[in-house]
Amino acid sequence: MHSELPESNFYVWDGRRERPMYKESRENYKSYVPDMDEIDVVGLKFGTGVISHGLMERTRKVISCIADEVNYLLRNPGKSRKVFITTSGAIRQGEKIIQMNQKYYRDLKMKDYTDSDRKRLYAGIGQPGLMNLYQQYFGELGIIVSQSIVTHTDFEDDKTRSELIAKYMQYMEDGFVPIINEDDLRSPEEIEDNDNIFRDNDGLHALVTTCLADTDDYRDRIMSVVLTDQRGIRPKSYFSDGRSQETEERVIRVVLDPTGLESEVAEKDGETKGRGWAWSKIEAHRKMASSGIHGIVASGGYDRPDRDSHHFRPITAAADGLCVGTRFIVPERYKGFSVV
Repeated sequence: MHSELPESNFYVWDGRRERPMYKESRENYKSYVPDMDEIDVVGLKFGTGVISHGLMERTRKVISCIADEVNYLLRNPGKSRKVFITTSGAIRQGEKIIQMNQKYYRDLKMKDYTDSDRKRLYAGIGQPGLMNLYQQYFGELGIIVSQSIVTHTDFEDDKTRSELIAKYMQYMEDGFVPIINEDDLRSPEEIEDNDNIFRDNDGLHALVTTCLADTDDYRDRIMSVVLTDQRGIRPKSYFSDGRSQETEERVIRVVLDPTGLESEVAEKDGETKGRGWAWSKIEAHRKMASSGIHGIVASGGYDRPDRDSHHFRPITAAADGLCVGTRFIVPERYKGFSVV
């Protein structure tokens, strides 16, 4: 399903230009792909729309497919890599677990809970269920995962932040996969609309990734792969003709400089219950680019009926330098790029 080149000429966004969005010849795509042999660590982030679904069978299939791809990254004889995961989905997973028990669900609806209190309750129920699924499907492949539940305050304290990053590095060096999520129970402001919010964990993912990239061991050795329920970052022209099919020219394939991009991307369409979409992913990749981190935003739709999960492998494609999603490039790090 994934190939080295896009199907046709593709969009590039460079906010340093007077006309930032332009089309590039498909033959030039590989010039935007960095040397993947330099990448030793892959940071994965899964949005709510990817990881948590109304039907438990869909969630199980997605996590099983993710485990298979992570297994490839960890044990690829050609180039093995370390992996850490930032996950969303606990709130929605908890809601679905309660809905499966009609009595609890009816009783809960009768109680005078605020929206914030209800989501915190869902998170407390959904988080262990979510981790159980990760442990089950990763464990079937012999992969040990660890859980880290954090809030923004954990990263404000220098000592706590350093200890967390050191622990994540230790886990990865030992071959384990840290799975990181926000703690909605301990920090209810994470589910409110204010400056502290991690925005569907995009901000949390960027924070952890940049902290790891600032260490001597991992500097310039990390890439980010963010899976969402869309194929990538789309221009407003995506819906300009009244159609919504995802053809090649409707995805921005490469972002060299994200300046001004937030105002030019399509609004979310049918977005699931996650708290972030294109704008939060653009901001996260802007922060990661400042630490020299190359990133990709791509579809995590493993469960779509029109896709064969044996061939739909976005994480593997990203790690192998194939054409997938939207690439956020750090021009200064790679030969052939010049700063305008």
